[in-house]
Amino acid sequence: MTLAAFVAPSVPEKWVDAVEIIESGGRGANTPPGDLGCAIGPFQFWKRAWEDTTLLRQGMKVQTYPYWRANEPAIARMYAKTWLSHLMMRLTDKLQRNPTAGETWLAYNMGMTGFGLYDYNINKVPKHKRTKALAINAAVK
Repeated sequence: MTLAAFVAPSVPEKWVDAVEIIESGGRGANTPPGDLGCAIGPFQFWKRAWEDTTLLRQGMKVQTYPYWRANEPAIARMYAKTWLSHLMMRLTDKLQRNPTAGETWLAYNMGMTGFGLYDYNINKVPKHKRTKALAINAAVK
């Protein structure tokens, strides 16, 4: 199965807004690199996640961009929405229900494998991550 098979439906815009606030405080193009220089832009994309999102977008036959463009807010937002939508679909399969915005962010922030180490359970992740995930859930209500 290709990555493109996982993209649809898409996450609501307010989920994307909440992730941007959690990841960068909404600083847009002024967001400094995070994760010891491994993540860039307002959505703090790691290069590997950007590349995977590029593959998804190619499968969808929509515009793709090189990684350095993750610093551009509008482009980063399109990529974040694509990646979050992909993760939402994967979590729906894992959880056998629709995930919350906070759970979807945990998969975004920790990766599916990292979140899986906690059984995809928001209550089992470290407190600082759980606090942010719950803040996202509250922000999108």
